[in-house]
Amino acid sequence: PGELLSKYGTEKQKTDFLPKLSNGELIPCFGLTGPNNGSDATGSIDKGIVVKKNGKISIDLSLNKRYITLAPVSNLLGLAFKLEDPNNYLNKTGITLALVKRNHQKLIQETHHNPLNVGFPNGTIKGNISIDLDDIIGGKDKIGEGWKMLMECLAAGRGICFPATANASSKVSTFGIFNYMKTRDQFKIPLSQMEAIQEKFNKMIIDTWIIQSSISLTNNILDQGNSPAVISAIMKQQCTERGRNVINHAMDIHGGGAICLGESNFLEKFYRGVPI
Repeated sequence: PGELLSKYGTEKQKTDFLPKLSNGELIPCFGLTGPNNGSDATGSIDKGIVVKKNGKISIDLSLNKRYITLAPVSNLLGLAFKLEDPNNYLNKTGITLALVKRNHQKLIQETHHNPLNVGFPNGTIKGNISIDLDDIIGGKDKIGEGWKMLMECLAAGRGICFPATANASSKVSTFGIFNYMKTRDQFKIPLSQMEAIQEKFNKMIIDTWIIQSSISLTNNILDQGNSPAVISAIMKQQCTERGRNVINHAMDIHGGGAICLGESNFLEKFYRGVPI
């Protein structure tokens, strides 16, 4: 929501929301996916209908959003929906983005998923609500432009957030295993001298280096003000998968220490969190 507001919001929306998003008074989330649409973000998306009530035009919106990051704790919700205008009140239709606050009338925001006990705030957004045209990000002029808006803003999230997580977990894992290999002896030699261990560790180093290098490239492109949608999608897939490989190798090397919960286990939180 913050980036969408910065790029497309009306001046009133920017004034109302951006300062509070910056200081943490508002915690944002974005409701895009639903029970029947995940990676296909607009495949079976929620619908809004343009209606006229007492001479005023508004939108009746039916929501059933699932697996929304920060939904349980958010108090400013971005929503994506497909707007229909059967009576031609606005003569504009298509994917549209809007903002509503927590406790919006008839908004249901009470389910908290529990992804593998990792403490990830994630849940649902439901309800049949009514919103004003002023709730649309950018106002009514931005009706139908939601897909373009999302693709331009998702580039930064995909290109920064997921790779940064993979970068951190890979570096912690590699650094920890490097020191473990030097101090752990088996068969009267350190693990670092065993060729099978060396092979796995070298793969960890290579993937960690590739993740770091690709992050430097992508951040440079983003810093120039570009929105590389294709590169960011590749980054999301490649970095998370390479990060998963690094953690799997680290688990193999660390052995029993990797599967026993406790303060000395530096891998389990990454291993549990990587599929999420």
